[in-house]
Amino acid sequence: MKIFRTQNFSMQLLVERFLGLFYGVLAVYIIFSTIPWNQVRFITWLVYPLALGLAVLIFITAGRKFVERIPTIWFLLAAIVLFTFSRLAWLYLVPTLPTSDFVVYNNLAQIILNGSSLVAQYTTEWPLRLYSLGYPMVLAGAYAIFGVQLRVAKLLSLFLGVLSLLLMYTTTRRFSGEGAARWAVLLFLFWPAQLAFTSVLASEHLATLLTLAGMTIIAPILTGKDFSWPRLVIAGLCFGFGFATRNTGLLVFLASMLALLFIPKSMLLRGGAAAALMVGYWGASSLYRQAVYLRTQVFPVTSSAFSLLVGVNVDAGGVWNWDDYRYMTSFSTYEEGAAAARAEGIRRIQADPYGVGLLTLKKVGSLWGGEGFSIYWSTLNLVLDRFRWDLATFTRNFMIVSQTFYIAIWILTVAASFHIIRKPTGDLNMPLMALLGSTLLHALLEVQDRYHYVLMPLVFLVVSVGIAQRWSFLSKPQPAVEEIPPA
Repeated sequence: MKIFRTQNFSMQLLVERFLGLFYGVLAVYIIFSTIPWNQVRFITWLVYPLALGLAVLIFITAGRKFVERIPTIWFLLAAIVLFTFSRLAWLYLVPTLPTSDFVVYNNLAQIILNGSSLVAQYTTEWPLRLYSLGYPMVLAGAYAIFGVQLRVAKLLSLFLGVLSLLLMYTTTRRFSGEGAARWAVLLFLFWPAQLAFTSVLASEHLATLLTLAGMTIIAPILTGKDFSWPRLVIAGLCFGFGFATRNTGLLVFLASMLALLFIPKSMLLRGGAAAALMVGYWGASSLYRQAVYLRTQVFPVTSSAFSLLVGVNVDAGGVWNWDDYRYMTSFSTYEEGAAAARAEGIRRIQADPYGVGLLTLKKVGSLWGGEGFSIYWSTLNLVLDRFRWDLATFTRNFMIVSQTFYIAIWILTVAASFHIIRKPTGDLNMPLMALLGSTLLHALLEVQDRYHYVLMPLVFLVVSVGIAQRWSFLSKPQPAVEEIPPA
């Protein structure tokens, strides 16, 4: 049995090496697809990435003593204070009003709070079927306690952000140790997209919290430090409720299931662990479905058919468009519309496989091509008499800062992937599987750059592990693992 477990651990390392290689290639592609080459001179094509990478290296080398030698409690308190006051300042200076999906979330929360029939309010069941109600249900709870005010919703986003910051620390610490955890906190703290998105009534805030909560709980099992059946069930619950908020929860759950199959345990324990995680996920999904049905008399479903229909629309670039929405909602019931959308999506693939294939590559860039969505949604609908700057200048300057941070993260990701390939530990299979699985899935389904928001903490985790293992004072070198050949 000892030999079998050692062999399985060797497979775990091999999988992480492969994922690290794939992830590094993806990072290089993202860097070169993010930089606006048509707006810069030829020399900048080489100078900008290299100069930015050098600046990041100098920052890490100069700041590591300060970052890592502060007592943990003072470090976390300082991070929470900076996070809270910077987000409060943004909420005051950028008075965002809800628009698009965020109006729907706000309306759904108020309808749930008032006990009205969602179907009657919307005259059809389409908005109910195409939107996850996890976030509106939590927002309705906040409205019930503090009153129906826009500031309550924005402060809820801030509160969820603070909790996510703490879970970012706990999750990374359990995966890789104290040094990596502190760098992950700093990346989350200075993440421009998170700052701008705080004023938006977005379900991503809750989905990020639930994703990190599930990862925090399951991390000791994936890293071989602990094995607990209740821990697996609770992690499944978190991922299940996360899926009720954003579809990303399902991808992280599937990645966790797959990663459990490679932990250095017996085949029986690995299968049982995956089953326990499934029980928790199924329980959360069932509770969510029943709660929605009791309130609305309609069972929620996924929007995968509509997502496929949009994702293979070559003319629309695989992004949301009115033509596909009108087509699916032209049917009398959701079931008829979903069946027609699925059939039309398959027909499009068969009719133009080459065009759809090229579109999948383009959509990888669409998913990871930048973080302009945050400032876009934050400033699309403002209380203009309270906004004190020129909107165009403000947006342009913020975009420069946001994109520079974003490209720097992916330059660090390339370095982290080299470390993963050279010195795998087997601990990062789950976040790597989630990141790459999401990329591959969205290459076929509907895509927006906003969809990678929930995945960015996983990117921070991988990057911070690379930083800590290469430069950290707090991280200890990993002992060499002797690989025993098969009998």
